Amino acid sequence: MSTWVRCAVPDKSAHALNRRKPGSRGDRPPRFDPADYRERKAVECGISRLKKNRAVAMRYRTLAVRYEATSCVTAINERL
Repeated sequence: MSTWVRCAVPDKSAHALNRRKPGSRGDRPPRFDPADYRERKAVECGISRLKKNRAVAMRYRTLAVRYEATSCVTAINERL
């Protein structure tokens, strides 16, 4: 579970236009990678599904080991 997904939020049109302007804060092309955005959305949806379980969302378990166990049980139940 040590795989990181880079942040890939699409730019607003006004931000993209400002990035194309020359100058000290310009000359940066707008970056948006659809593949990264798809991976990010998959991670966000997975976390959202886990948080449907109240114990995971409210973090009743204060110890990290117990919280991880609760998250694993929730993930297993989600897959069944």
